[in-house]
Amino acid sequence: MIIFIGIFYIVEVEACISVMGIDAIINYENALLATIRRVDISQLQFFRRLDGFVLTTWIMAVFTTTILFSYGTVFFISKCFNVNFNTISPIIMILLFLTSQISKTTMQIRNILDYIGYLAVINGGIIPLILLIITKVRKYDKNI
Repeated sequence: MIIFIGIFYIVEVEACISVMGIDAIINYENALLATIRRVDISQLQFFRRLDGFVLTTWIMAVFTTTILFSYGTVFFISKCFNVNFNTISPIIMILLFLTSQISKTTMQIRNILDYIGYLAVINGGIIPLILLIITKVRKYDKNI
């Protein structure tokens, strides 16, 4: 799946560069949508409004990511503090809703998404690496 996604991204970038050029892509926030709008094939009128499909898919991806983060947060809090899962779920959902209302502009949303990406690197890379090192040290210590 990772190879498929990598090839898909490479093809997408190459298609955007071939349609718009490198200089034009730099000026757009979302070069894919701009490229899709520029493609004009009369036989394929479906592609004329493909940006609506892309935006719908993006919104669904954001929604499902938010739900996964919410579930992980509730599960973690319920296990760490020994609280009932069903009791803490509505509280976390209300807090997440109120937190989502803070950002007012798209630039603030982009900054928040960047911070979430940094947090994902810490949670997905650094913390497991530290836990792996601790496990290896304990295992090596028991052998001596």
